[in-house]
Amino acid sequence: SEIEASASKAAATHAQEIGSLKAELESSASSEFQRIQAEAKQQRVSEIERITNELSESHNTEAVKAKSDMMAMANSSQSQQLEELAAYHKDELAHVRSEIEASASKAAATHAQEIGSLKAELESSASSEFQRIQAEA
Repeated sequence: SEIEASASKAAATHAQEIGSLKAELESSASSEFQRIQAEAKQQRVSEIERITNELSESHNTEAVKAKSDMMAMANSSQSQQLEELAAYHKDELAHVRSEIEASASKAAATHAQEIGSLKAELESSASSEFQRIQAEA
């Protein structure tokens, strides 16, 4: 009958609209996730650069101090003191390297947590939006 045909046509149109809205929502969610992921990555890179610069400055200051101390000790001609200073400088380099590695590791872990949290939040938002669209339809 004409009513059944009209209802069938309306149901098909409705299904197409739901499919289209779903595809649009998924595309929007994917774009938003990519934008958030890129932003988080840039923040992580900036933080690592800042930490690296701070540690490099600290290392340069220590190197200048070590050189100054070494020159003072060279003037005193005491080789034992020079060896102690070289060992101290080596220890300081190891300490700075360790700090850089720990900071980079921490930044990477934080980034992974942020990405996981953002992904869960985005998936939840997309699911809620999809359910809302279905409820309206």
